[in-house]
Amino acid sequence: MKQEMNHKITVKVTSRGRITIPKNIRKRLGLTTNSKINFLQRDQTSYILQTQNKDAFWNQIDQHIAKYGRFNERELDWGPDVGAEIIDD
Repeated sequence: MKQEMNHKITVKVTSRGRITIPKNIRKRLGLTTNSKINFLQRDQTSYILQTQNKDAFWNQIDQHIAKYGRFNERELDWGPDVGAEIIDD
């Protein structure tokens, strides 16, 4: 059985039409940079927010990047012989 939770949180809209989603809500919903949210219209004055969840693997990758940064390593040069092998039929 799913428990209904009705918490009211008020945020301010900036002059550019932006809002900040409070940290505890972002954490609870698993929102990270570049997460996407759908606004589903319920009636004339209310909307439901719905997250577009990526699978758990990519969420872990995003968390790792946020914590440690991106790993940028140049590609190894294996030399001219690699990939040029002749395999007998």
